[in-house]
Amino acid sequence: MVMKKAVCLVLSAALAAVSCGCANKDKSQEDASILILETKEETYNTVTAEVGSISDAYVMDGNFDYPYSQLLSFEVDGLVDKVVFDPQSEVKEGDVLIQLRTDEIDQEIETQQLRVDSAKQTLESVKSSGASDTEVEFAQISCDIEENKMEQLETEKAKYSIKAPFDGVVIMSDDIETYKQDPEVHAGQSFGFINDYSRNKLCGTVFGNSLENVYFGTRVEVSQGNTIANGTISDIIYSGSGEYLTCKYVVDLDEGSPEIMDLGGIVIRIRVYEKDNAVLVPTDSIVHVGDRTFVYTLVDGIRVETDVELGIENELSGKTEILSGVNGGDAIVVS
Repeated sequence: MVMKKAVCLVLSAALAAVSCGCANKDKSQEDASILILETKEETYNTVTAEVGSISDAYVMDGNFDYPYSQLLSFEVDGLVDKVVFDPQSEVKEGDVLIQLRTDEIDQEIETQQLRVDSAKQTLESVKSSGASDTEVEFAQISCDIEENKMEQLETEKAKYSIKAPFDGVVIMSDDIETYKQDPEVHAGQSFGFINDYSRNKLCGTVFGNSLENVYFGTRVEVSQGNTIANGTISDIIYSGSGEYLTCKYVVDLDEGSPEIMDLGGIVIRIRVYEKDNAVLVPTDSIVHVGDRTFVYTLVDGIRVETDVELGIENELSGKTEILSGVNGGDAIVVS
């Protein structure tokens, strides 16, 4: 009996220890749970999605340039007599650039001059002889014919002198020495082009593709520092093709607009589309991950990823239109 009582006491003590351990464990878990629930709430910087107007615009750097040029080519077959201009210097309108030999046509002109002189003498003789009106008329017609032939020869001779069509700089396609070694040229053969220095224009240039919905007369805004001016696209000059296409947009400022200086720092903004009552968010709040596009919205203090469909982006204002996913007044999380 004494042994059984001792054993019962040991088992009771063990059960009590186990019970205490379980009680302590449950208390520990309860305390941990309370700590998690009491974690400090995170705060976010937010802006409100606004409803307003947004425009789609192309923005490019501007500069003053000489966008107009003309191909220079020979009008007749012939032999180069001399290259008159200096390729390193600017030429003036009407300056002779290349002179072809005119020996043959000079001979024709000399012969024709004799015919003109003879026809004039005949006309004077007929008039002074008291001939009839019909005879005088025929003599006058003959004289006119010979003079017309002379004018045609002189016009033809002018084609042997290649002149600058305007002030500018000539860019040769071949070295000048080429024409000393092989002076023979042919009608239509080009030898370079000339940049028109008489028309200094404000331009913006893009490469590879032309701008959609930009035409002659499209309105533009030009800024230089704090100076804002307005104008129109007056010309579009294309060169090259494919990936090497260059499109130069020439801008004419409105009469009375503030002066834009040829000093750099010029921005040309071409507005091509405008929309009112659009939902707008900061462009830098938009997140792109794989095929997803979303913004973080704040709902009851919780940051939520909200998929959105984008519309127009305005680079100058830094805002983008949201077509779906966000409404005006929604809180948008920004960094």
